[in-house]
Amino acid sequence: MPCKACGSRERREFPSEVYIHPPRDWKELASPGVLAFPLLLVCENCGFTELSLDDDVLRSLHETYAVNARKTLKSALEPDSAIQ
Repeated sequence: MPCKACGSRERREFPSEVYIHPPRDWKELASPGVLAFPLLLVCENCGFTELSLDDDVLRSLHETYAVNARKTLKSALEPDSAIQ
């Protein structure tokens, strides 16, 4: 399959290690990231790179950020005891 950016067929897979951080707008900065080891499909002509995450990593991302999103939402909805 040709490169989506330049159409070259000069593409190669490379193993990688990726640490996926919380989204930039995440209020819970102490949230853990998720470590993944996807294969990168790199175009050797233009550098365009693609990757796919396996089901375990997707599940981990969902669980990590869904749980922390619920905690953040809950704390945002709780009345502040200092405000009367």
